[in-house]
Amino acid sequence: MIENIFVRFLRKTKALHSKQTRPYSRVMHFLTNSMNVSDVGPIHTYLMETVGYTNDLTALHLMMDLGFEVIKPDIVITGLFLTWGWLHQAIPDLPYNLSIDDLHGKGNYKSKYLYTKASMYKPAIDLSRQIVRQVDPKDLKKDIGWTTNNQLREFDIFTVKNGQKPEPNCGIVRRLHGQGFGKQSTHH
Repeated sequence: MIENIFVRFLRKTKALHSKQTRPYSRVMHFLTNSMNVSDVGPIHTYLMETVGYTNDLTALHLMMDLGFEVIKPDIVITGLFLTWGWLHQAIPDLPYNLSIDDLHGKGNYKSKYLYTKASMYKPAIDLSRQIVRQVDPKDLKKDIGWTTNNQLREFDIFTVKNGQKPEPNCGIVRRLHGQGFGKQSTHH
């Protein structure tokens, strides 16, 4: 599956290598189809249709790692957002009794509120963007000692580490929040 996506990606980018423009411009043009980089919704759709991603969250992961203003709202992040009350802030009409099981499609609401649905992950992305806009990178650097130019990626990393199983080899020796929401993840 990943190999097929990678091969399709390489085929689509082959034409970019023959053009006489700067490499960064060619790649950004390919990734955005000349859309504004802040238009993450249409860019996500474009990548799904053009590159052939079959999973919304995988395309979002790529976008996040490349520096687009998105997070990958997996079960860990969505579960934390639900537990902290943030998901209800982002989606005010969510049922008050929504559970982690519902996010998995195994609760009272079946698959209606599955975390992989756009109606669930898009508001989580928008809320994350709001939160990150309010954080001063200088304050963050004072608190943790470093920052990058990809603040949403940093937000994603720290939020995920709150709910994942400990990873001593990465310096995470205990879970920061409750029992966690998913299996050990390769979400880095």
